[in-house]
Amino acid sequence: MDPNTPSRSGSVASQAGSQAAMSVVTDPTTISSIGSEKPPLVKFQTAQILAQTIDATEGDVLYVQDVTPQVYDILDKYRESQGRKFRFKRFYPQQSLLIITIPTEYHEYMHRRLDHLITRQIDDMGLDWYQGGGATYKKRHGGISSGEGDSTGRPVGPENRDWPTLVIEAGYSQSLEALRREMQWWFSESNHQVKIVLLVKMYLPSRREIIIEKWRERLAGRHSGTMTLRAIGGDSGLRPYLDQTINIARAPDANPVLPESYRVTRGALRLEFADLFDRQPREGEGDVIIQVQDLRRIAAILGNSRHH
Repeated sequence: MDPNTPSRSGSVASQAGSQAAMSVVTDPTTISSIGSEKPPLVKFQTAQILAQTIDATEGDVLYVQDVTPQVYDILDKYRESQGRKFRFKRFYPQQSLLIITIPTEYHEYMHRRLDHLITRQIDDMGLDWYQGGGATYKKRHGGISSGEGDSTGRPVGPENRDWPTLVIEAGYSQSLEALRREMQWWFSESNHQVKIVLLVKMYLPSRREIIIEKWRERLAGRHSGTMTLRAIGGDSGLRPYLDQTINIARAPDANPVLPESYRVTRGALRLEFADLFDRQPREGEGDVIIQVQDLRRIAAILGNSRHH
């Protein structure tokens, strides 16, 4: 069983993942992360035991089996009543699978700092922007799965918009492939109201590297040599494609707390105004650009962190 994602048939499949999943014990006092690319997988017992398991998990994500819609509602009420901060990253009722994001220091700082830099530039344009944070999103009619992003945002206006235009998903114990499946979910389930998904994969401290992927959608048939995934979301003809990849890497033996120790390739990060606001920019408005020096500062602060 591959704990990275449910398959289309309703099972979760992969031999390597199955071996990893079997190595996880459900005793919350002994559970630990299964390496950096194989998050722990447990079976639901009670809300209290799951909360203890979350507290003992070393990574930033936990996969929970045997979660029915009724159990999901119980967990949601328990989370609210206890003031717990973990997020229900994705719920697949057909597979009885719940993916939980655990707000570790690395995880939270990365997506929150990016969200802050983006919002600050939008504020400087004098525009209203709604920061959805970890709000729960699902289709209003006929929705099955649901999800909570790390950071989300959308314009404030008279439009009847149920979904954000921008989503940021971060992770270090999830594989980049698993994050890409999360990206596909946002485009598909929102019926393409989501316009940009930023994926932030952290390889800290082991590889001293952060990868930021910016994904958008385009009509099938338009090809420019970038990575394009197969069509999702019915007959829309839209396909997610990798619009920009930024690598932030620290030089060997360099001081991890100094921004100049980090090399940024393919920066700065550009978010198109037309995607964020669903209209063309007017005078005084324009794309949001996160400069290289800002990305270096983020890496330096994470490099100085002692806790995941």
